[in-house]
Amino acid sequence: MVDFLDGVVLSINDCNTFSTDVVYFDFSKAFDSVNHDLILNKLKNMYGIDGRLLKFIMNYLQGREQSVIIDNCVSTSKPVLSGVPQGSIIGPILFVLFINDLSDGLSPGTGLALYADDTKIWRSIQSDLDHDILQSDISKLNNWALENKMKFHPAKCKVISICNKPSPLDMLPSVQFHYRLGDCLLDYAENEKDLGVTINKKLNFGDHCELILSKANQQFGLLVRTCHFVKDTLRRRVLYLALVRSQFEHCSQIWRPHSKTLLDRFENFQKKCIKWILSECELSYSCSDTYTHKCRQVNILPLKLRFVQNDLVFFYKILYGLVPIKLPEYLQWFRGSTRLRNSHLDHLSLTSSILPSMGKQKLLDKSFFYRTHCLWNSLPLEIREQTSLSGFKAKLESHLWDLSTVNDDPDPSFSI
Repeated sequence: MVDFLDGVVLSINDCNTFSTDVVYFDFSKAFDSVNHDLILNKLKNMYGIDGRLLKFIMNYLQGREQSVIIDNCVSTSKPVLSGVPQGSIIGPILFVLFINDLSDGLSPGTGLALYADDTKIWRSIQSDLDHDILQSDISKLNNWALENKMKFHPAKCKVISICNKPSPLDMLPSVQFHYRLGDCLLDYAENEKDLGVTINKKLNFGDHCELILSKANQQFGLLVRTCHFVKDTLRRRVLYLALVRSQFEHCSQIWRPHSKTLLDRFENFQKKCIKWILSECELSYSCSDTYTHKCRQVNILPLKLRFVQNDLVFFYKILYGLVPIKLPEYLQWFRGSTRLRNSHLDHLSLTSSILPSMGKQKLLDKSFFYRTHCLWNSLPLEIREQTSLSGFKAKLESHLWDLSTVNDDPDPSFSI
């Protein structure tokens, strides 16, 4: 999601780009459709797996039977001729290896992302030729599916045309390019759920934030009703962190709110939860100093700082190779160029070769890499020099607590 969104934001930031078209694919019965002969052939010829290991995998896949039970009546067993066992560890690995050559032959400039059976491709649209190239890539993926005895579900495959600039032509369906999957037209969607994050054609995460807040409210209401007998502050804190605040952790690096209005809504929600933790529901935390003090009392960061913490910890993991994600090419370590006027930059600072197009600074804030490298540069050097993840987390959290007392209401895009 980080690489995908960064690519989309950069393409929209280009003044020559009209839109970025994203095509979401949905395999029909993905895990059940993997042909045993094909996967074994790929394991041998593409990955060099042979001998006892290949025989072991063959034995694992073959010789399985299944039956149906209805009202205590059992049907005769039939052999399972395709599919990888779900609920296992090796099953998803085999599926990933099976579809790993899906990207072979895609056109230069077309991005592709695979996560289990979730597949999407995207391309920056600067002319009609780009529409034709993307259509050709859709056909290549469809041909791959047919050759590998898989099938895409046309009704569940969607297109989102992401464009940050409004156009009166958006209301005219006749001007949209009609993408096809085989003989079926693909529908354009207003939004699509991508690994749990709602992506819409304006790249605005307001709807997703509303959904997250609604889920957290429901979870908190359930917690209050079912755990009314829990009075201990520490236990209430653990319940809140595990069951409620965890709703805000999934992919927050992608959808985190930037507007003050949305941030205040998240913060007001956490105020309500901290009141419950401290059994002070009748008190008012209207003063920001009071709220910050209560957050310190229960050792829970204000959410605006928690989002910053999540960003920087994940960025640290990328920089030091703890996750399989690489820095984009436009970010480079600072080499002491005399052209730069920012005297605070040092050897652990990152410089960007990307500049926002006119009026598009807020758009680049939606790119995790662009947004977070600015936060990284503003961290004290002693924090960035930490060689262990645990040491970095400890120093960063201490720094964020210090920041909360210096600036009680920082700008959403503040520099640390």
